[in-house]
Amino acid sequence: MCAAVPFKGVLIRDLESDQVGAFLAFYSRSFADRPNLAALFQHQFQNPCNHHRSLPPVALAVDEENIIGQFPVQPCKYVCNGQTRPAYIGYDFYVAEQYRQTGSGALLACHVVRRFHPYFVIGLSDTAKRMMSALKLRVIGELHKYLWLRKSMTTAASILRALTGAPAATLPDRPFPGIVPCRGKRLSQSFNPLDGDAVENNDKVLAFSRNAEFMRWRFLDHPNRYNLFTFAPRSSTYFVVRMCEWRGLRVLSLIDYRYPTSCPYLLKDIVEASKAVAKIVRADGVLTMSSYAPVDRVLSESAFFRVGKPNLIMADPDVTPDPELISAREAVLVTMADGDTDLLFQEAAC
Repeated sequence: MCAAVPFKGVLIRDLESDQVGAFLAFYSRSFADRPNLAALFQHQFQNPCNHHRSLPPVALAVDEENIIGQFPVQPCKYVCNGQTRPAYIGYDFYVAEQYRQTGSGALLACHVVRRFHPYFVIGLSDTAKRMMSALKLRVIGELHKYLWLRKSMTTAASILRALTGAPAATLPDRPFPGIVPCRGKRLSQSFNPLDGDAVENNDKVLAFSRNAEFMRWRFLDHPNRYNLFTFAPRSSTYFVVRMCEWRGLRVLSLIDYRYPTSCPYLLKDIVEASKAVAKIVRADGVLTMSSYAPVDRVLSESAFFRVGKPNLIMADPDVTPDPELISAREAVLVTMADGDTDLLFQEAAC
């Protein structure tokens, strides 16, 4: 346990087992639009990278025993230049509004970044970016959101409802296919963990580990409903999707993907297969994210367009990507599955 740190009456300390109930109450109030926070936090207990504690790492700011700030951290591993190292990803950093001018948030962030090293964060507000820059983190990439819309009457109706503020339609659930033919290949839905780290020729690209243990925990045993498709015979080339509601649209989220970066045609297969699945399950389109310029190009060529603002990726890694690759957007391969990005999207009504 880390010792409590006093500051203007506020203590910074670790979450302990007797505080879980109070923490979840504060968490639920802070993110009231997420109905399944308790189940998702319970799932974090089984994180295979979390070997040093029984509870997931969470730093709390406490004022007279009342929780006024939180900073959960997800243990992980990252791969770069042929080396696999332990690391942490921060998410859902939140301080109660009345305490935001007291310095409590800066102290909480400083505590987390210094204690949990190497540290990564994906998606920051301007205030958080200034904090992280002051703590010597640097920008190593950006995560861009991309959308492809299916040409259909149901998609047009969904767009109209979204523009007018009408509630999203409730449609009959359509099962995901077991096999998707794509460009002369067969993609099979898998219910077994695979080793996504076995992918070839990705040494210079920084990516978070996708070993079999992580794959089972993050997707196959997750409270949300994911569908994992693998390529035969390349079982380390795969993609993961789930249905979600985004801005009034029922979209197929392309949550995660891994392929040999020397084989861009396999990425094209992944993108085209995700569109084929979207048509089968009658989604309005496909939503995904990219931090890697070659992925950007394939998405643009496949009629995806960028939406929203980019999410910055900041870090203080032990193994630093090549600065020239950072400038070219070829240093980092990050997806929605890293951090909590895809958990911000609600499961689609059906």
